[in-house]
Amino acid sequence: MGLATRTLAALSCAVAVTTTSAQASAGRLQRAREAAGGSSGSSGAAGSVGAGVGAALGEAFGAALAAAVVEASRRMRYRPYPYADGGEGYIFWLKELPLADADSEEDDDETAAPVETPEAAPPARGRFWSMSLGLEGAFLPTDTVRGGLSSRLSLGVFELNTSWSYLYEFDVRDRLVLGDLNLALTAGARWIQMSVGAGPTFLADPTITDLAQRTIVGVNFVSTRLHVFPRKPLALGFCADVGRLRAATFWRLRATVGATLGRVELFAGYEHLQIGDVPLGGPMIGAILRI
Repeated sequence: MGLATRTLAALSCAVAVTTTSAQASAGRLQRAREAAGGSSGSSGAAGSVGAGVGAALGEAFGAALAAAVVEASRRMRYRPYPYADGGEGYIFWLKELPLADADSEEDDDETAAPVETPEAAPPARGRFWSMSLGLEGAFLPTDTVRGGLSSRLSLGVFELNTSWSYLYEFDVRDRLVLGDLNLALTAGARWIQMSVGAGPTFLADPTITDLAQRTIVGVNFVSTRLHVFPRKPLALGFCADVGRLRAATFWRLRATVGATLGRVELFAGYEHLQIGDVPLGGPMIGAILRI
């Protein structure tokens, strides 16, 4: 009886130690993975999410806005970069000058009514498209770091933006990849640029070799980007995203302050990302190159 008791106690201790070790090794990235619902069976969710995204985009950018979008796209122009050639801001609108009256040339100079000089229009420079590439690094407290890549392509009033982050947790040597791809409408005047859109979002587990099994596909219901250029060389950036990764709601808020050096913007700021009840936020630094 004594031997059996000691054997049972030893087995109980072993189970307890194993359970405790497993719980200790599950870091924040593992909890985020579990909150999203694991990394299996994503193919069926991807189809339904894709259909939902298509319906949302079709409703948001429907025929009711087509005429206004075409007209705005025709008139919107981007400078090569903020404060280019000393110009204020980043976006400007081409103004149409009034056509001269064909009969005015036949009038006598003394009797002709004085012609008012129209308001000076922005110079016919700039371009229909604009593109930027971003690189950043962040530290998330408790031994987690994040590296990020981002890109924005603006065509008139349309914008396609994407951002990808690689997170690594040193304590348990765990890693995750987060990304999104958004189609948006953009607008701006003088020193402000704003875009609002939606699109798919992704959570990938690099520890799983099968691509279909390791990727969770979700949807970004609202993705907002805001850039403000109040005074050279100052540049302010804001971002807000709200969406869902399968079983978990996620949201992201970020704010940056930077300075422009020609085509390059150097910035520092803070980003907070929440997946379910798992916080993944911290301070960051980075650079943006405008092409």
